[in-house]
Amino acid sequence: MKKAIQLLSIVFLFGLTFTSCTSSDNDVAEARLLKNVIEVNTDGTTSTYNFTYTGTKIVSIISENKSSTFTYTGDLITKITELNLATNVQTTFDYTYTADRLTKVICSDNYELNYTYNADGTVSYEKTTVDSSNNTVLLFHGTISFQGENVYDNNKTFDTTAANVVSKEQVSFVYDAKRNPFNNITGYNKL
Repeated sequence: MKKAIQLLSIVFLFGLTFTSCTSSDNDVAEARLLKNVIEVNTDGTTSTYNFTYTGTKIVSIISENKSSTFTYTGDLITKITELNLATNVQTTFDYTYTADRLTKVICSDNYELNYTYNADGTVSYEKTTVDSSNNTVLLFHGTISFQGENVYDNNKTFDTTAANVVSKEQVSFVYDAKRNPFNNITGYNKL
């Protein structure tokens, strides 16, 4: 479960922190695609992520520690398979869409994320798992708010806390005026 959150966080953070070389109002005939990212960690170590594509569809992201491969149905990313290169443990994420909107993510690490699109433009979500007695357990739920196509607020409530304890998390995002380099990847904006 942590691996899935880490992968999605890395992809999301790359999208938030790296910018392309073109201005947002410059129409480019040929899509520019991110080829690699070098991440510098707080301890000074680095991690390099190499991206490969077929056309504008992402095929894989490979680093020293993991490999992620992407599967498409049409122009939608419908599966990501992550392989930990040190342990050979494989994790899969299956994506389900309704009318080109992401509605469900099922992870082989025994959890599921469900998304509901609200009339006010926000997206509500909940993460569940199945316990050893085959009961569905709500882990957390929340609401994502958007400004244009960008996430600007994520409010989450954790549901597995002790009785009479409420645990919440709010994350707000600020953007520059540059284009997100992942916008040119087919299907990325639907995740």
